[in-house]
Amino acid sequence: MSAKQHKQQIRVDIINTQLICERFLDNYVKEQMFLPGTIRSYLTTVVHFCNYVLHHKAVAENDKVHVRTAAQCFRRWITAFRKECNQRVLEKMDDNLQTNKT
Repeated sequence: MSAKQHKQQIRVDIINTQLICERFLDNYVKEQMFLPGTIRSYLTTVVHFCNYVLHHKAVAENDKVHVRTAAQCFRRWITAFRKECNQRVLEKMDDNLQTNKT
């Protein structure tokens, strides 16, 4: 595989939001029973990766729009987990309070 083909394969496989949604969010996350904060953290890592790719000229100029769009999509997903994360924080605080009372 040539370097150009490899670069194209990386762009398609890593920044494909539909693929990440289907394989990661719909399958892997459920299998591993990740908590909302863990999912949010992993998605944040993907956003950081997108930023790295954009700022270190790791993709062609015409692919930058695709990477920016994917990063925006991941940020929306992160926002969608905010309520679940806050709920988990409250549950954890309640557990800690119960533990301290006994």
